[in-house]
Amino acid sequence: MACHPREMKDSYRFVWALVLILVRKVEGLAERYKLSYDATSFLTTKGGQSGASPLWAMHFHDYVEKFGRSYQPGTAEYERRRALFEERVLEAQRHNARPDRLWEAGVNELTDRTPEELQRLRGYGRNVRPAGGPGPELVGTSAVEFDLSKLPKEFSWQGVLRATTEVQDQDQCGSCWAFASATVLRAHSELFQKDHHFSVQQIVSCTPNPRECGGQGGCTGATAELAMHYVSQVGSLSEKDFPYTATEEECPSGLRLQQPLDVSTVAGPSLHQIVSSGTDAASLGLTGFLKLPENQLEPILLRLFAEGPLAVSIAAGSGWNMYWSGIYDSCQRDIVIDHAVMLVGWGEDKPAKYWQLQNSWGPSWGEGGFIRIIRHDLQTERSYCGWDTDPSIGSGCRGGPSSVWICGSCGILYDVVMPTFSVGQNSWWARHGRNVTDTSLRQ
Repeated sequence: MACHPREMKDSYRFVWALVLILVRKVEGLAERYKLSYDATSFLTTKGGQSGASPLWAMHFHDYVEKFGRSYQPGTAEYERRRALFEERVLEAQRHNARPDRLWEAGVNELTDRTPEELQRLRGYGRNVRPAGGPGPELVGTSAVEFDLSKLPKEFSWQGVLRATTEVQDQDQCGSCWAFASATVLRAHSELFQKDHHFSVQQIVSCTPNPRECGGQGGCTGATAELAMHYVSQVGSLSEKDFPYTATEEECPSGLRLQQPLDVSTVAGPSLHQIVSSGTDAASLGLTGFLKLPENQLEPILLRLFAEGPLAVSIAAGSGWNMYWSGIYDSCQRDIVIDHAVMLVGWGEDKPAKYWQLQNSWGPSWGEGGFIRIIRHDLQTERSYCGWDTDPSIGSGCRGGPSSVWICGSCGILYDVVMPTFSVGQNSWWARHGRNVTDTSLRQ
């Protein structure tokens, strides 16, 4: 039976009402489980960044186009990458379906990477004590007690400096150790002298690593201590003069360091200081570097607040590959430290407290290139310890111990390094006045 025009109009209204109800249901599920019914939703942005999304209903060919992949449909490489992509999407969906989660997983530059490629991104091993016990202590642990209650509940260097605004991308070179070091050096140069964009490629190409600490050097990994020592003795060209290529270029003869760091001089749990002896480093105001006491919370909080960002070693678990936002809380006590980043702050986003870290995987990863990881209350953070039972995987000096004791969320308290600079007349600190001698921070 044919419908009358009026009946036809009412039928259309009924159908559209059903459609709207279904759309709203899907939108509700998308919000709750971070799913998407829109195949183009991965083009959306978050917090001013682009290139990643927590939404899933995208075609792999759209992902390939968005991230500039070169593999073609129908090839074995294309199918292998698509399988990885779909596997990671399902893994992230399962994570985002947890009602008690503190962080969101998302699609990003790393979603179709192989395990080997993801491991190369970590190319870092902290300074591991060589066999035969700790070396001489250059500076003992300070006896001064700090009143941590005087520190603010939230503090961050993000956006204050160029170094904490311009997030860099190490690409497929295991140079996180060099990026963490160069970025911390730049931050302290801004704070104590003037902005100098330290060449990451110079550090990658020229830092000697005869004991194979953290890898064999270059894109296979090294340590922040080695990088800081190299720059403190030789100095550094600017990023413009020696740009990053994500390769192991040969070090120019005039930039080579003849006497590598004796790693025993920064071994052991106490505070250690290495003094600069290079005239080129001195021209930058760089006076050396500090390795903070191992597994101690108070010096980290104080130095971060009163001096500037810090280079820290960290266990970047598989969850880092799909991290999108929130407070990452997936680190166990017994973990393997395999990455280096810059610690820029701390804070609280109820119900959890966090550390804020700047990574070197580009601004499309995480929260604009940053990640927040869980920070326990003071006593728990100090005692949240375990064994790194495999320091030789991409890390550790040749002949070093088979395990090391690490503390803090994701091992953050274990190996912390910072440069030291003299204070210039027009520096950030000279203008703002606060420094490490501020007695209001001490009991």
